[in-house]
Amino acid sequence: MAMGRINLFVWFVRCAMAGLAALCLAKAAWADRENEYVYVASQDGNSVSIVDVDTNQVVSRIQVADKPVFIAVTRDGKRGFVTHPDSGKISALDLQGKHVSAVYDFPGEPFAAVLSADEQSLFVSDWKGNAVVRISTHDGIETGRIAVGDAPAGLTLDAACQRLFVADRGSATVSVIDTGAWKHLAGIPVGASPFALASHGNQVYVANVKDNTISRLEADSLKETWRVKMQSMPYGIAISNDGKQLWVTAQQKGVLQRIGSDGSVDETLVKVGRYPEGVAIAGGRAYVATWFDDSVVVMDLEPGQVLKKIAVDAGPRIVVTRSRCKKE
Repeated sequence: MAMGRINLFVWFVRCAMAGLAALCLAKAAWADRENEYVYVASQDGNSVSIVDVDTNQVVSRIQVADKPVFIAVTRDGKRGFVTHPDSGKISALDLQGKHVSAVYDFPGEPFAAVLSADEQSLFVSDWKGNAVVRISTHDGIETGRIAVGDAPAGLTLDAACQRLFVADRGSATVSVIDTGAWKHLAGIPVGASPFALASHGNQVYVANVKDNTISRLEADSLKETWRVKMQSMPYGIAISNDGKQLWVTAQQKGVLQRIGSDGSVDETLVKVGRYPEGVAIAGGRAYVATWFDDSVVVMDLEPGQVLKKIAVDAGPRIVVTRSRCKKE
């Protein structure tokens, strides 16, 4: 915190006596809140960049092993976990100390990763092994494995952080795993080559790369409720805080496209750069990794206008925020 709570209270009282209560309250709230960040994995630059959402600047870079692809970050922002498919490794990061704290051998080809609600486990899609692997976040040891469809890519948890959804890119399905019982519940047919996933409330959204569609799934019924067409090669999805808008990257077109949670498709396209892939929403803005431009594009959601391009290391693929799961 910029100030302790007692000092903030005294400061606010003094401001109120001066007739500036409203302004001081706003400043006090700003001073007392925690900074928000997005985290960027650069595949060719072998690094993770941390971007402060307030300033839209890179505040630190951490060098990691070769070819990082995905990153998962704890709720408190103190630890991160980075996958390296080419070498079969997972890097554990000390994000406060800004260094790699451990490197774990992974029994397969690790691709996407997401933390369990209690953050004791990391769920990892094994691209070549056609499985989801559960490993300990303390020592990287495998504690469970479940077979899924072919070439599992993106992962997301439902709102309760109890069901894990897996994009089976080679099978055109989304596998669903009960993380508590540790069992496979279903394989839901979707479009061709599902890759990225995102969830909000009871809805799970899927980017189907090869047929240029987005699917919506119901987390409870485990059924697809709609599938809509969009621009070419959707590779990343982020959802607005109210759950009403999806922002999806169209890699071949170099744009970000808005889709309503009701399946309505906005034909207005926001040009962001060459080969956009991952996207995250923080602070009312979208942060888009433009793979071939070595940058993260910042876009204001309301006007749909690009505000800034932030230079990062070569080949940024994925942008994430911290885990949103509540501790069990």
